[in-house]
Amino acid sequence: MKRFILKLSFFLILLIIIDYTFGVLGKKALESATSGDTKREYIVANGGITDEIVVLGSSRAVHHYHPTIIEENTGLSCYNVGVDGNGIILMYGRLSLIMKYHTPKLVIYDITKDFDLNKNDNTKYLGLLKYFYDDKTIKEIFSSVDKLECYKMYSNMYKYNSKFLQLIADNFHSFSTNIKGYKPIHHTMEYVPKRNISNQKTELDSLKIGYLEKLILLCKDKSQLIFVISPSYFEDNQDYSPLINLCAKHNISLLDYGKDTTFIGKRRFFGDTVHMNNDGATDFSRIIANEINKLLNKNK
Repeated sequence: MKRFILKLSFFLILLIIIDYTFGVLGKKALESATSGDTKREYIVANGGITDEIVVLGSSRAVHHYHPTIIEENTGLSCYNVGVDGNGIILMYGRLSLIMKYHTPKLVIYDITKDFDLNKNDNTKYLGLLKYFYDDKTIKEIFSSVDKLECYKMYSNMYKYNSKFLQLIADNFHSFSTNIKGYKPIHHTMEYVPKRNISNQKTELDSLKIGYLEKLILLCKDKSQLIFVISPSYFEDNQDYSPLINLCAKHNISLLDYGKDTTFIGKRRFFGDTVHMNNDGATDFSRIIANEINKLLNKNK
């Protein structure tokens, strides 16, 4: 028994040392990254975003909003902080971190129904917030999603493991290129897609809807906020009524391009059925810039 206790004690001490080392290396790699998504994560959370326009949302935000085009047409600096496969839970956390250091003049939020309104596994949206768990708002987000997360966050391996190789790689060579957060798609959809009609029912997520309202309140009397439904290859017939109701309640602009025939059905603007290529994003960003100018002139 005594031998077993000694072995167990040694194993636990070794595990604590490994976990501590993992944390030290992960934190160092995050802070010293020279490029790629790791550097982007760090500057977003540590006062590196000082632009007048900030774009939030999922991959459709990442690929549809070209900051350079928006800057050229509005005269305002712009940064895209969207993230593939993510939505309001991550984006609320990101904006709260940005606004600790800087208040943007305008916030653009590109809505994706699956990530911003529909119910699914919300723990997957916490991944990129783990690095900044010490922040009070970030802790509150974790607790609202899953109360067990606060116990998991005692482990540095849990905090850094999922992106550890990328953290290391971005200190030497970037495998991800972006233009102020925008990631252009340079290929054009060559095939003629067929629309698949899904009979699967989706359930609205009250937590996500709650965070959309929190985002609105975070921006209130500080930053002008607009929500945008950007174009897809197929006409978007999804139900956005919870968002529409929130916008009406708080007098927020919602720009809906989901049925815009300028883009719908035109393959030259798309890399796939849900993401515009660089040509589409360039034209769309000019349209958005024009809307920004009209909105800001109206509020003068």
